[in-house]
Amino acid sequence: FMFLARPCYDRGNGSPFCAPVSSDVWEIGTSNEFVWNYKQENISLYLYYKDKYAYQPIKNWTSIHRATGSLAVQVDNSWFPSGNITTVVLYGYYLPQGVDPAAELANPESQFPRPFNFSVERKYSYIHTHTHTRTHT
Repeated sequence: FMFLARPCYDRGNGSPFCAPVSSDVWEIGTSNEFVWNYKQENISLYLYYKDKYAYQPIKNWTSIHRATGSLAVQVDNSWFPSGNITTVVLYGYYLPQGVDPAAELANPESQFPRPFNFSVERKYSYIHTHTHTRTHT
């Protein structure tokens, strides 16, 4: 007997997002997928990193039709704060279209699920070969 996990859309309101999970590490240059279970017609997805315990915005996708159930993405340098950071924990926040994410993040009584987290990584060799140029004299 094999147990099959229920698909994300069939998990009920207790599982608003299904992927990525906190143990996931998405590497630069790879294709990945956000998967959700939301009932609102259109949603927005905001990505943040933390700097001194404060959420700092880094990427967002707005007006996503929720029935799609997923969003395919490719990790690139825009997913990382400036500098030579190799691994960063990101916080994803799904909200209905038009809801102010800054206000909801600051509201401890927000009715929306709190951000989920996962990590993105780029190897030092990637940073070195893709951010520095050589000059010959």
